[in-house]
Amino acid sequence: MLLLGEAGFGKSAFAAQLVDETMKDCVIAYHFCSDEDQDTLEQKKFVYGLVISLARIDGFKTQLMTLLENQLKEGDTELNKNKAYFDESGLDLFKKVTRERGAQGVLNDYVLPALCKMDEPEDGKNRLLVVDSLDEAALAGETENTIVGLVTELAKSKKFPSWLKLLITSRPQDSVTSELDSA
Repeated sequence: MLLLGEAGFGKSAFAAQLVDETMKDCVIAYHFCSDEDQDTLEQKKFVYGLVISLARIDGFKTQLMTLLENQLKEGDTELNKNKAYFDESGLDLFKKVTRERGAQGVLNDYVLPALCKMDEPEDGKNRLLVVDSLDEAALAGETENTIVGLVTELAKSKKFPSWLKLLITSRPQDSVTSELDSA
């Protein structure tokens, strides 16, 4: 779902309300882009933040760790060199893998497969991944190298679980809408 509106329309307030109160049980991960905080516009930080949020969900962390461990067992030389980074939470290793493989590779090779291996929520309700102010991320560079590119890939992905929905807010900018229209 794409919520478009001009500046001051209330998109961010709506997203914040969803995350904080209204649907906090349904929102499993969120990311707020801000041109005032460059860290919020970086692909790697987006993916890392997504993983931290998703790790709170029963099953996700286990699935992600299994995928990482399988890569180690299969002789992935990049990962084997970095076994020292593997701690109980796996987040140190995950950071290292993200630096080496890039945000898109990690999203496709680890995050989406881990999500797909999870069971649907027991209550049968869909869950939300909220991305606010995507237009601000579009200003950070070429689309394929921004969070816009990652979110577009998520929206297009056949690996995206049916129980997880994207809620994206943005100003009506061609750099965002044209990418998402193709999804």
